[in-house]
Amino acid sequence: MNSTSRISEDSGIEARLAARLAGTLTQAAQSLPHDVSERLRVARQQALARAREVRLAVPAAATVSGVSASGALTLSGFWPRWQRAAINGAVLGFVAYATYDLTNQATLNVWSLKLTLIDLCWGTALTTTSALGGYFAARWAEGKFG
Repeated sequence: MNSTSRISEDSGIEARLAARLAGTLTQAAQSLPHDVSERLRVARQQALARAREVRLAVPAAATVSGVSASGALTLSGFWPRWQRAAINGAVLGFVAYATYDLTNQATLNVWSLKLTLIDLCWGTALTTTSALGGYFAARWAEGKFG
């Protein structure tokens, strides 16, 4: 048996287990008295509200700047979240477009330095804007559905 079929078999088993578990929990929840299910609903809402408060109350200075355990560069500290999103987007855009543009400049005779610089600026600005759009969309969705 190859690894691909083993993974799909494992996924199928997990899906069946999840469906059975969800069905059992749904049945058990329906058999609860109304006052118990109402208390559980209120407690769940309170827990979510507390988690949101804690997440928003954590000071930015409590996070560490530098390199994370996985080796990723982290930008935190005094930077607000939206500025970190913009910086991360700018770095990602610059690196991605630099990879493409510098490869083209090295391999194509018609690819000029001027074109490389213009495309790098464009890619950095575009990815920064996209990162900010994604950040603000996620914040909106969190407030709307969170």
